[in-house]
Amino acid sequence: MIDRLRKWIGQHKVIVAVVIVVLLAVLVAAIAWLVWQGVTRSKNDETSTTPMYVCGWEQAYEAAPFIIDNKTTELGKIVDTTIEKDGYKQDIDCAYILTRYYIMTGQSDEAKASLADVRTQLDKGQSLSDGFGGALMSYDELKVLVDDIESYKQNIELKQENDLDEIDKLGGGGQNQ
Repeated sequence: MIDRLRKWIGQHKVIVAVVIVVLLAVLVAAIAWLVWQGVTRSKNDETSTTPMYVCGWEQAYEAAPFIIDNKTTELGKIVDTTIEKDGYKQDIDCAYILTRYYIMTGQSDEAKASLADVRTQLDKGQSLSDGFGGALMSYDELKVLVDDIESYKQNIELKQENDLDEIDKLGGGGQNQ
């Protein structure tokens, strides 16, 4: 049996060599792919778990008095510089500043979006800077404010629709008679 195998291999050396080369190439490709997957996964894990510090304590400290005193113009300047920074949505302090500004200015859609960023960063283990001092509110408190703004906006829109309906009923309907 072994003699037959040796004889067959001797007659088909080229085929055996090609099979060995192909198997080695497949093995090297598989090892390279596994190594690449490990490196990629490692990089993704690092970026997803490492908190970003874009705004930091200084910006929280600068924004706090404007939040407390409801100074939207001054806080708006901080917001403008914040949204120019790369990664501001991944920084809980930036998201908090934006949320408070959007609440103060009644921008419910933007407030919802930035509050979602706060929630995401809280879920990742980030915590708000103590630079905010007395300007800190919990996520739940902020959520209530955002919901209140949304409710207020809906009530205004409903009232405007009712007023227009009333005008239409009175015959005003915007047409000259």
